[in-house]
Amino acid sequence: IAWVRSFSPRFTQEEPQAPFAVPAPVSYSAESVARGRQLYETLQCGKCHGASGRGDGWAKADEMKDDEGRVVRARDFTRGIYRSGNTRPDLWRALQTGLYGTPMPAYEGSAQPEELSHLANYLLSLERKRGLWYWLSTPPTWHEPGQHRVAR
Repeated sequence: IAWVRSFSPRFTQEEPQAPFAVPAPVSYSAESVARGRQLYETLQCGKCHGASGRGDGWAKADEMKDDEGRVVRARDFTRGIYRSGNTRPDLWRALQTGLYGTPMPAYEGSAQPEELSHLANYLLSLERKRGLWYWLSTPPTWHEPGQHRVAR
């Protein structure tokens, strides 16, 4: 850790923020998923991720760019593949803090920790299990020319 910290003078000039505790996730239930869906609509997650969570929201793709200026596609939650882990605590942390360098905002202060746990349960409920044949028979989609290839 000390070696990595030596790459930036920021670590010698600033005090690190206090770590926060990830709360125990609320039980996965139909009621929790329903509460998560309400929060999904309240926070307007569908703007980017779409009403059904397939990453097909009405936000224009050319407006969604990372800090490097590269086009970023909204995550398709039905795939069950996330940028920061696929457990409920991982999803809670991503919702709480946002995803650095991407258009994904932090919801700390916009929603209570328990509400974000319900939202994580809702996102997990959107996942559709697919067999190997689906992944072998579905061609990958592509970002803009020169960007990384991503599977659909």
